Amino acid sequence: MIPNNYGNQLYAGIFVFLILVWPLSFAEGTKPHLMWPFLITNTSLFILVWYFNSHPEMSYFRGLSVICASMMTGCLQMTIMILPWVLAFVSLTSLFFTLVGLIKGRKFTQERWMKLVLAFYNRGQINS
Repeated sequence: MIPNNYGNQLYAGIFVFLILVWPLSFAEGTKPHLMWPFLITNTSLFILVWYFNSHPEMSYFRGLSVICASMMTGCLQMTIMILPWVLAFVSLTSLFFTLVGLIKGRKFTQERWMKLVLAFYNRGQINS
């Protein structure tokens, strides 16, 4: 299993923050009337994804932290270039797991999330 002290909360926290606040970019743009519908929909969807993917042994945020830690390259510039793409892929994958989990149940989604996180963790262990 994954040790409790393994993870990178900084990058995971920044990613969660950016996911939650991106609809605010509509506030000063050409379509400010879209901000509130996007903000409410985005936050609700994120809470649903967080709930469905959180496993009793590993929350969604902890999984993101483990994935971030497994993708550390040792070079800040390379990590910053790679990590957003990986986290976007993981975010879309977890959204897909959630949509399937609405039909198959939360346990299915939790198991898929754990397998995805463990795959990244094992990848990180091979490279270190």
